[in-house]
Amino acid sequence: MESVQRRKRILIVDDERALADTLAAFFTHVGYEVQVAYNGEQALEEFHAHQFDAIISDIVMPGMNGMQLLNRIRAENGEVPVLIVSGFCDRYAAELAERVSKEITHFAQKPVGLQSFVRLLADLIERAETKSSSTESLSERKTDILGH
Repeated sequence: MESVQRRKRILIVDDERALADTLAAFFTHVGYEVQVAYNGEQALEEFHAHQFDAIISDIVMPGMNGMQLLNRIRAENGEVPVLIVSGFCDRYAAELAERVSKEITHFAQKPVGLQSFVRLLADLIERAETKSSSTESLSERKTDILGH
């Protein structure tokens, strides 16, 4: 019997509603299950309510900005891939450069072409899944060896 692969679920976070809704429609069209949040606080609520394969977040938003959201997400779940996007390359640039050095976080400057978005997102999810499966495999091998 052929297994059915679950659609990847992503969270799009952007205070520019038209952009967030456009991205949501596009990613739904290319096969993702999409939730949208229009600010950091709403994004955290969605993050707690659902399991996501990846998050795309703007950085400059009123209230909780993208970096604050990223910090909260990382404190709770260090594994979910996060793609931070911004039209600005300002005071956050140094912090972003440091964050981007982690394998599953990426920064992209707006505007980003939709096809580039698809490739970036697919790559981030694949790297996270590869990392997760190799970590699980290592854990299983330790269990087999140690008998725990």
